[in-house]
Amino acid sequence: MTVEMDDLPPVEQFVGERWALDLVGAARQLFDAGVHGLLRAEPDMVLAFRHRDVRALAVAPAAGNTPVEVLMRRATEAGAPPDSGMAPIISNQVFTFNPPLHAEARRVLTRQMMPANTPRFAPLVERLLDEILADLAGRQAFDACAEFAQRLAARFWGELIGLSRGEQEEMQGLMEVVSTVFLADMLFDQYVELDQGVRRYMELVTSSVERAMSDRGGAQLDPLGIELLEEMERDLAEIDVPGAPETVGFMAAGNFFDGFHTLGVGIANALCLLLGHPASYERVRADCRLASAAYDEGTRLAAPLTLTTRYTLNEIEHDGVRLPPNTRVAMHWAGANLDPEAFDDPGTYRLDRPGRGLMTFGGGPHLCPGRNISRFVGEIALRRLVHRPERLMLTAGGADWIEGASAAQLRSCIVQSR
Repeated sequence: MTVEMDDLPPVEQFVGERWALDLVGAARQLFDAGVHGLLRAEPDMVLAFRHRDVRALAVAPAAGNTPVEVLMRRATEAGAPPDSGMAPIISNQVFTFNPPLHAEARRVLTRQMMPANTPRFAPLVERLLDEILADLAGRQAFDACAEFAQRLAARFWGELIGLSRGEQEEMQGLMEVVSTVFLADMLFDQYVELDQGVRRYMELVTSSVERAMSDRGGAQLDPLGIELLEEMERDLAEIDVPGAPETVGFMAAGNFFDGFHTLGVGIANALCLLLGHPASYERVRADCRLASAAYDEGTRLAAPLTLTTRYTLNEIEHDGVRLPPNTRVAMHWAGANLDPEAFDDPGTYRLDRPGRGLMTFGGGPHLCPGRNISRFVGEIALRRLVHRPERLMLTAGGADWIEGASAAQLRSCIVQSR
């Protein structure tokens, strides 16, 4: 028998009306209560939180991306300005494209960031880490977010698109502002500050890329950046589908937004979780090959992006539930990573955990195109920081997590040498 989405039990029945303020806690309550299947989250939205449901819907061809107009309408209903500066960014993001544009535009990014291509970024990452670690040398304590992870993310992507060092520092500050976009509840003043921040972000990226592309031989940026932008420009020019980004600058602004933000968040989360487990920290110090496992396990437990929404382009029948067209599907990636039916003892930090089935970067045809870069840079960053002569430890109360957000993000993470 087919069940209509209106007949699904509401999320609130199990975890209360304010469940979106603690998405991970809500998922754990649902697991503890033995709840299975889809739940109704809003009149036009269902929640998938079990690993099997999230994974199945991630590969469903009819489960597309949420269109820009839907995202902007929802933001306006929540209190955002009707002419929000987010519109130019998300309208150039592959995460809002649907067939036939999605595959073509996504290829512009994935070709640059496939596993075979990531080693070319190693010299840049190592150089930046040399600079950052030199600045931290001799410090008794530092903020692993602002002074290490977020700084590395801003400098990495900033070097590739030609931002000056001052602009890279400004970009790092902007990422702190725009991270409010993930808050479940926002005040009007926060919307205004967010709007100003994303407009400045767009201006910084597009003007920097324009400078680089107009002065290719003499641009003051890493040569790899010119190569990256030129290849993206060529691939973008071959797209013959309406709605594609007009310039490589718009393409970069729309899609490197997640790079600037999520790269830093992922490294900080992985480091914080590793330092919170001293025995595992010592294992990574003894064997640098475990740095990749530390990154995967840390971001499994604290996924940089906890939940996103998909959108049914056509009717979907999933596990006996009929989802009509234009249904929003809340994909609880962090919940899937913590499902006890998919992962043994999921709340425990384990470096020997098999990496199969991780949903940290999504799944299916909409799998994050930047995941390989994030893991590659994150592994190098953890290895370099952990293998300094000085041992590190979290200070008491040093990990300050932002609450009520659809991203697991630290406000700060104070560590000290010992």
